[in-house]
Amino acid sequence: MLPKYQVIKTDILKAIETGDYKPGDRIYSEGELRAKYGVSNTTAVRALNELVNDGYLVRRQGEGTFVRRNLNHQKAWFSEFSPVVLSASGQRLKVNEHAVTTIDPTVFDPTISALLGDPLQSQGLTRIHQVAYANDIPWKFQDRYILSTYLDAHARERLASGGSLSREMRLDRNMADYPTRTVINIQTIAQAPSLEAEITALDATAYYQETPSTFRITKTFYGPDHQALAYLVSYDHPDYYYLEVMTD
Repeated sequence: MLPKYQVIKTDILKAIETGDYKPGDRIYSEGELRAKYGVSNTTAVRALNELVNDGYLVRRQGEGTFVRRNLNHQKAWFSEFSPVVLSASGQRLKVNEHAVTTIDPTVFDPTISALLGDPLQSQGLTRIHQVAYANDIPWKFQDRYILSTYLDAHARERLASGGSLSREMRLDRNMADYPTRTVINIQTIAQAPSLEAEITALDATAYYQETPSTFRITKTFYGPDHQALAYLVSYDHPDYYYLEVMTD
């Protein structure tokens, strides 16, 4: 059973995705959530705050909580830049430190399984972890999550050796070419303790102490039938990542 705050989050996200709540709409107050779900104020506040942090909602002092507008009524072009663009300048690039792990979604984050179409957490969850390097410095730590039913043991072995997730999922094109929903914010290393431990293990602490913040990027990849295929969480060092947005 999902924790109450996760139930609230899932219901609000579903209402946004189905259009019951549109960009700019005011949603439930904390008091209304307490009454509707029979929860404490702490639970209601946690649900709203996590949706704010995830980029779905904005809170205005004295006014309430609203669905984020996200550049409504404007065409926008987004370009992400990374060391692949900088490689002509002599950057030595590599991606390794692969790890493929089956995790228990009920003790991890059940909202990821729900997002991927498995709200009962019956199919299991697989995490593909990667570290990307430029000049032997780790600049990207990335986790991709998919339902475990997509992979057999041989596929897991190939992925652990650097295989293509798009190929192992038998997609008709590269996953990067599918529609995505992307959320970008800035976090300190200390906000992600597991990341801090990994940086220390890879002997890159001094480099990250100089710039102790990273871009935290989440992406949901959607298939041709609008089903969520994969969920990605990435931490990118600001020396190696930036986003350009153009509107007409």
